[in-house]
Amino acid sequence: MSTSIPARPRTARLALALAVVLAASLLPTAADAGRPTTSTSSGADISCEVDDGFLGIFVSEEGDGFTFVDLFYESFDGADTLYGFGEDATFDGTTLAATVEVVAEGGGDEPEPVGVATIEAVLDPVGDPEVFEDRFRDGNTWVTIREVFVQADVAGSATLDGVFDVDLSTCVGSLVESTFTSTNPSAYNNRYEGRFLDCAAAGDDGIGFVFADSSRDGEFLDVYVVDGDGVEVAGFTEDVVFTDTALQGTVDLFEVETGKPDGTAVVDASLASTGSFTNDFRARGVRISETVEEFDVTGTVVVDGTTYVLEDCFAVAFEGKEHYGSPQGPKGGGGGRIPANDLPEDAVLLAVPSSTTVRTGAASPAPEAACSFDVEDEGEPFEVEVPLGNTVWYAFEGTGERVTVDTSGTEFDTVVGIYAADLQQLACVDDVESGSFTSLQAAATIDTAAGETYLVQVGGFGYFEDEGEVFPADSGRLRVTIR
Repeated sequence: MSTSIPARPRTARLALALAVVLAASLLPTAADAGRPTTSTSSGADISCEVDDGFLGIFVSEEGDGFTFVDLFYESFDGADTLYGFGEDATFDGTTLAATVEVVAEGGGDEPEPVGVATIEAVLDPVGDPEVFEDRFRDGNTWVTIREVFVQADVAGSATLDGVFDVDLSTCVGSLVESTFTSTNPSAYNNRYEGRFLDCAAAGDDGIGFVFADSSRDGEFLDVYVVDGDGVEVAGFTEDVVFTDTALQGTVDLFEVETGKPDGTAVVDASLASTGSFTNDFRARGVRISETVEEFDVTGTVVVDGTTYVLEDCFAVAFEGKEHYGSPQGPKGGGGGRIPANDLPEDAVLLAVPSSTTVRTGAASPAPEAACSFDVEDEGEPFEVEVPLGNTVWYAFEGTGERVTVDTSGTEFDTVVGIYAADLQQLACVDDVESGSFTSLQAAATIDTAAGETYLVQVGGFGYFEDEGEVFPADSGRLRVTIR
């Protein structure tokens, strides 16, 4: 997917983010359904309250030899909280040996290095294990999670010069083994829906925010407020009414610093639709259709008699369906018939207006001409070349008016370049934005001179080479309309 477009409005980012995350995690890699995928991991938690602070250690071994350790230390005297993360560790399910680089995150912009902590620990299971299992459906995929949890006695030490030297036998520990299993259908199909709201909250002597989310996993409401005295309170609830017309809920609040109960917040808001838009995305083996509805929000959050008005709200409801499967047709760089207009000298002359289709899977992997445009970074312009490949060529005669070359209806992410007869670039377009909608099917428009010949290069986004390895561009059925 292209990264050479301006920043999108928040609603477009929502839809695009959903598509990108799902495509990365769910796209099948084979034409036929495969055996279920199973992964395992083991881990341990160690926590200690010592004379001058609290120490927490978490270790995970992911089953493929990758082991990491997280460390957390908070001093009771108000010093900076310390954090550590390290991959220099071994863990066999009961014995841990690790070194962890530790930093302090205080009031500065950057964490300050503190030193290297050394951990040597042995965990001995105590008592009967507890087993937790969950099986749920994700579209047409079944996912099973099984965890075996057991308490453990701990022996060993954790040291950080000048900060702590902890005898781990004073700590409490636990061990867990996890198994994750997922079926692998030949194609993934799913429908989804949900809504969320994010508002600032403004009062006479305080500020805060309200956040609500609704999905197939349930609903929840978050409230956070800082009053005029600087006291921070926060809380959340799953007992909430969240519809396309209203948000209502009562939240028990707690002081952020102490964790003590501190009153309640009552949220009462009305939502009014301001319209909707639809995102349709098609690529090789991927089809996503999503409708997003936007809302104006008015309302309040009342914290123990003090009213805060909701403002600067962002609220949407969305629903969609998605399909990820094995792409059909020729792949980029091989198979199928080479297009007759694979090269500039073989460009097919198109009338204005007209439309045509072609399959690009067997076109030359690399482009015959560069396609680039200027962008600015902190006021300094520079040229960005768009990666494209599996291109085909067309030609048209100028009409004396503006002419558009459009790839709407294509099944993959496209790039369009328009050139003079001597291949001097006149336009290069990747994605197209219209309001809050972004299309990955490019369209380029230029002013033309009557009778002048213009060349068009159209291909898929993504071709590049790295140290001799070729990464092919998108390809498939291409539709080109000129008007």
